[in-house]
Amino acid sequence: MTKLLQIVSISNDDSFNARIANWAKVGAVHFQHFRDLAGALTGSDITNSLVLLDVGSPLSSTSEFISKSLPVNNTIACYQGTADTCIDVIAKHPTIRAVIAKDSTMLACALDDIVKSFTTKDDPTTSLKNFIPADAAVSNRIVKSSRQRNSCLDELMAKASTRSNFSDFAPMIATVAWEILMNAIYSAPIDLATRSPKYAKVSRSTEIDLLENEYVDFTYFDADSAFGVIVRDKFGTLPQKAIIESIPRPLQKTGTSQFRDGNHGAGVGYHMIVQQVSLLSIRVIPGVSTAITALFHQTKRRKDYMQVTPSVIFNFAT
Repeated sequence: MTKLLQIVSISNDDSFNARIANWAKVGAVHFQHFRDLAGALTGSDITNSLVLLDVGSPLSSTSEFISKSLPVNNTIACYQGTADTCIDVIAKHPTIRAVIAKDSTMLACALDDIVKSFTTKDDPTTSLKNFIPADAAVSNRIVKSSRQRNSCLDELMAKASTRSNFSDFAPMIATVAWEILMNAIYSAPIDLATRSPKYAKVSRSTEIDLLENEYVDFTYFDADSAFGVIVRDKFGTLPQKAIIESIPRPLQKTGTSQFRDGNHGAGVGYHMIVQQVSLLSIRVIPGVSTAITALFHQTKRRKDYMQVTPSVIFNFAT
């Protein structure tokens, strides 16, 4: 993995650039910003950089430039607006590793995680500390059977319910956690001999006991600024293309939906997840592991929460 030399913002949004500059100062990351693509190309070598590309800029939205001029797999799209834009950008430009909402309360957290994953060669699924604030109370469970899913979610619900958020904040978190956990239990495991899915066709109402190499790591944390859920499996079978293609547009945040019965593929699951998180990080090492992190920022009013566009980070190792 290429060592990060600098982070470059191509945006004429002064407020956004100021936020990035403050973040870079704290993190001791070299930062430059340019108001347009021409300035970036002539004023700096951005080959070994993480590039923050403002999709609100007319020039930066051109496919030709993104495909030919920007560092492969080192580009982050920044945007304001709807979650539709977030998904569309990744669908059109698979080399973009993340899309970040410029006004997101999770901006610094997202950048911290991306930079750490970019500058180190550590297993991305060990990056819990990237997301967990110092003041967080952390709980962890090793899931060995589908029978544990209800107790995991009940425990999470009890903790989330103690927060001073809007009334269905805890059920919303539990719904997202439920879908991620069910995918890790039923969809991720493969038969090591045939490399074919092992439980994907099993009804999710059917209980299964996992082998030791199939155990799922389930973590949640409660901090002043956010509540988070992290689920990790040991297979790395989640394809980026399937996630993108499964999320239909238009996409808008809606109320909480319950998915506790029946079979639900990743299409329904990730559609629902993106609608309701503040930040979603999906990290996959093919054949090794998948780690999915969902963050929910602190707010007391549902209206305020639902108006914040989510940030999405993809890290698919090769």
